[in-house]
Amino acid sequence: MRFSVLIAAYRADQYIAKALESVRSQLHADWEIVVVEDGSNDQTEAIIRQFSASVTQSVRYENFGANRGVATARTRLLELATGEAVAFIDADDWWTPSHLNRAQATFDAGADFVVARIQEYDLDANQSLGAYTAPRGLFCEPVRTLFLTSPIRTSSCVALRRDL
Repeated sequence: MRFSVLIAAYRADQYIAKALESVRSQLHADWEIVVVEDGSNDQTEAIIRQFSASVTQSVRYENFGANRGVATARTRLLELATGEAVAFIDADDWWTPSHLNRAQATFDAGADFVVARIQEYDLDANQSLGAYTAPRGLFCEPVRTLFLTSPIRTSSCVALRRDL
């Protein structure tokens, strides 16, 4: 399965290199990266271009030129995705090397979407804030749970089949 790794970026130049490196380190190597920058004008594009030159996988970049908001950026990311599945990663987050492998295994078991366990960090204090696992209701009654409790802490833990 090919993953489209989707990154919405805004003033991300301080963090995005670590997110990109975490994608490069994936044990599952069948991926593309799509970055939509939401109008910021920092070094993000240069970092993306440098990273793109160092990998064989496709890396695409767009900049809106003006800030339109993360929802608009994510909508555009979904429009640009070509993989069979999409996996979101925020520009200031990173994945363990097995993240896409585990998502693939969950899809192979019949799932249409994946919500991974996450470890939350305070970047300023450089310390863990603990682990978070999505509630069981999200998988038993996803629509009800999503609308009643909003259990997704970060988009970086979400992957779904693109046709979903």
